[in-house]
Amino acid sequence: MGAIKAVVFDFDGLMFNTEEIFNRSGRELLRRRGLEMTPELLTLMMGRRADEAFPLMIAALGLAESAADLRAEERAIFQDMLWTHVAPMPGLLELLAQI
Repeated sequence: MGAIKAVVFDFDGLMFNTEEIFNRSGRELLRRRGLEMTPELLTLMMGRRADEAFPLMIAALGLAESAADLRAEERAIFQDMLWTHVAPMPGLLELLAQI
């Protein structure tokens, strides 16, 4: 195998635990409304862009708020949680040291 010339990483939870923080912020958003993030709702929303996921959440839970308002609140929650919960994914530092 030749020398590594380039390495590309995507952003969604590969290098840092951001997916976990997104899940936490979504749970908090619903907790504020007396609701819970069920496994079924998480499956419905998983892997979708926010502009697709939030309308599905609104429909599934019968929420009256707009997708834009919910997304803005979730982003604020995410930002508040980010710096206290962010961590490198297991093995990241070792991988970076190797490449």
